[in-house]
Amino acid sequence: MRKRKSLRPIFQVLAVLLALTSIPRGASEGIQGTTVAILAPAWEQINNIKRALLHVTEVKIVDDDGTVHFANEEIQRLKIENQLLTNEVQRLAEIVQSELFIQEQVHEFEGDDAQNSLELLLQLHQEDLHRIITLELQSIPAQVIFRSPSSWNNSLWINVGKANNNGSDREVIAKNSPVVIGTSVVGVIDYVGRRQSRVRLITDSGLSPSVRAVRKEDGKTWYLAKGELRGSIQHVWRNQSHRLRGVGFNYDFSDEEGPARDLRTGEPIGSPLQDVPTMTIIQKGDLLVTTGMDGVFPPGLQVAKVAEIDLLKEGDYYYELEAIPMVENFDELSLVHVIPSLEYNPKDQPPPIGYNPE
Repeated sequence: MRKRKSLRPIFQVLAVLLALTSIPRGASEGIQGTTVAILAPAWEQINNIKRALLHVTEVKIVDDDGTVHFANEEIQRLKIENQLLTNEVQRLAEIVQSELFIQEQVHEFEGDDAQNSLELLLQLHQEDLHRIITLELQSIPAQVIFRSPSSWNNSLWINVGKANNNGSDREVIAKNSPVVIGTSVVGVIDYVGRRQSRVRLITDSGLSPSVRAVRKEDGKTWYLAKGELRGSIQHVWRNQSHRLRGVGFNYDFSDEEGPARDLRTGEPIGSPLQDVPTMTIIQKGDLLVTTGMDGVFPPGLQVAKVAEIDLLKEGDYYYELEAIPMVENFDELSLVHVIPSLEYNPKDQPPPIGYNPE
């Protein structure tokens, strides 16, 4: 008679899996953090060896204090600073333009009052610019220290955390802080430990940055359709085809970049300007950049390029598409930079209109 196999090991495994799925989110993140802290040294040693081999032929930059920087890392940092400065120059230009009427009123005063008022106005703008540059150019470099095969296309861990904010006027390493390479989006921090943080990648389905299409044509830059991108729901290790799914792309309302446009023809709607040409609002090859309207990413960061556009069906009022991330190789990420978030707090909301707690 054949001996009956025991089912006890199977039940034990199922019990362990059930226990793991019932762990609260806070405790689960703590366990993940501890696991990463244990495995990080070995992972970092492997990455150090790989970086050393990559830097053999790379140009080195040595500071006066002996600190060594590599050319590629310095180029990334400068690209980030340039984009943030561009954003703030545009913002300040809008502020100055909106206050022109104040200056006109100031000129109507006579004598010392006018001079004092103008000096005060200029001083306020200088202080504003100085504060913005001081706060928003505090990007912090970070090394990738761990990446689990089970969540390879969804998240990774970096070697900076709350402790890296010490001495800073503003928390850079915080939840929802964008993570970039140069001016290209990698993802966003979704968990912060003391000396390590987890980054949710843009290839994860839970991240959906707000973007718009940018196209250069006849020497001019056009800002066209707006929509959002979403990552893949597939948890595939080292997937060679990183694709983002775009939804909601249209140009139904005019904005500071131009008039609204017809979804199918691209013809301007209600524009009094004669020099606004008709052009498709989205096409293959268009660059997709952040709009700054998702509460996380500052405007102007590069996210992806349009690869394919779905055909419109009858009744559709927006385009869907596929896009390729601007970060060239997600499987070989090593050095990234963390920049301050827009500090939007989705939990800080007023009660619904008409809500009466009584």
